[in-house]
Amino acid sequence: MEGIATVNRSKRRKLPKAIQSIADNLHNLHCPDCNNDAALTQDSLGMWHLEIRHDDTCPWLSAYEQHHQ
Repeated sequence: MEGIATVNRSKRRKLPKAIQSIADNLHNLHCPDCNNDAALTQDSLGMWHLEIRHDDTCPWLSAYEQHHQ
């Protein structure tokens, strides 16, 4: 995505406390059904986004996509 930057350690220390708490605990955000990745990014407008990237074979993601079509 254009205009999105990931958060490194030095940036994380300067974040507001609520966002800093999420950034510090990204390793705890995991799906019990797959080996997902989590990323905290900030767009060009300053909005924060938490993105959970599930594996293509994740049963939770498959069920979610079927329900929300």
